[in-house]
Amino acid sequence: MRLAAILIIFIAYLGNSYAGSEKCSTPSSNVMKLVNLVIAEMGKKDIFSYEEALNELYKDKSNEATEALVRLMSVYLGSEPGVTRNCEIFSRGKAALKYLENPKFCLDSSMVEKELLSSNGPEFTKMKKRSIRKNIISGDERYCKFDH
Repeated sequence: MRLAAILIIFIAYLGNSYAGSEKCSTPSSNVMKLVNLVIAEMGKKDIFSYEEALNELYKDKSNEATEALVRLMSVYLGSEPGVTRNCEIFSRGKAALKYLENPKFCLDSSMVEKELLSSNGPEFTKMKKRSIRKNIISGDERYCKFDH
């Protein structure tokens, strides 16, 4: 009985920590258009068109594209594409800071299919955003240097 009560409290805590996180702000139609170009290619299961959609977003250095990249941190892109996205955000430097600092620059199930959202939840996304922000501010160029 006691174990069941502890389990119920734990589940309630997890649900509240996810649901209680700050609500995502509504992106502009231009930002959502950029997000949806990537998401549409994810759904096709064609890795080449998916990578091309991401590469097109990386080439676009506008504020809207930077915001879209930060919002896409809420979506599981895959291991390597996720790391590449984070490095692209890092490479945008100070231009990315305003999106990384505000937890409302995210995506939720009212904007994209729930299945696409990272299963790690918004707290993990906030942690990754803080990490990228810290590395931009510190100027640590090693953040995205990898040995191949």
